[in-house]
Amino acid sequence: MLKNLLILFFLIEIKTAVLDDSITDISFSIDSNVNGCYNTLKGNGYRLIQGNIRQGAGGKYCALGIKRFFNTNKEAITNIIGTVSGSNQPQKIKEDGIEYTLITDNRNNGDIHKGSGGNYLHLYYTKDKRAGKPITDISVGSYDHALNCDKEVVKHSKNSERTGDLDINTGRGKPYNYIFILELN
Repeated sequence: MLKNLLILFFLIEIKTAVLDDSITDISFSIDSNVNGCYNTLKGNGYRLIQGNIRQGAGGKYCALGIKRFFNTNKEAITNIIGTVSGSNQPQKIKEDGIEYTLITDNRNNGDIHKGSGGNYLHLYYTKDKRAGKPITDISVGSYDHALNCDKEVVKHSKNSERTGDLDINTGRGKPYNYIFILELN
């Protein structure tokens, strides 16, 4: 009887964990092709979530990668913000009393636009529960998609030179690409 109860408890925990998977880490890779990005991210334990997020902006490929953890009470990312500012961005910033950490690539550089010229673009994440619910999915799409999307769009930090929705291709022309986040209900 005890054995059956333990098995049932274990199965309930697994089912709950699968339903509540959340993103616990995010990184990016810049390489001459998407396969190079994929190999770098995969080699560091990340799952590729998008091909080239700088599509149409020129320069090398840039791909995002995520890690998941199946327990939202632990280390779930709750918000992502971005800055369009100078090249020397700090590893941590504070916004509305919440600390955010710089998202880096395989070389520990935080500039999403590295090697493509123009504006510097840095992304930051927080795991502070005051910033929102755990993020369960991230995708990239065009502005037209954002208008008809049920997902939140990553915003500019108050420390950024710009405001509103964060265009990944900012300063590079079209297409206007945005990062969408889906939070746990």
